[in-house]
Amino acid sequence: MKKLPRVWQRKLDRVLNVVADEFGYDDESEIWEQSRVPYRCWARWIVWDYMREMGMSSTQIARYCKRDHATVVYGWGRVATELRLSPDMRAIHRAINRRVSL
Repeated sequence: MKKLPRVWQRKLDRVLNVVADEFGYDDESEIWEQSRVPYRCWARWIVWDYMREMGMSSTQIARYCKRDHATVVYGWGRVATELRLSPDMRAIHRAINRRVSL
């Protein structure tokens, strides 16, 4: 992963730890795996959504995650859709929000 400014890195580290814990991952590296399994994608999309809340653009997030910026934008859209339609995703997102304050 690319290095971020210290203020973003501290916030991102906190988000990654909480998301990894909520999804039951052993460590944050599992979030970044190239898997298309929905449960794995959700974790990545949620992290991208928090990165946007931190003030990062889709291009900055894409560079950091070694993805295309359109993939990041797609993930943001999926988070919005899943939060609207999926009670499971809403529950996970609420749990993460309680533990992370940006």
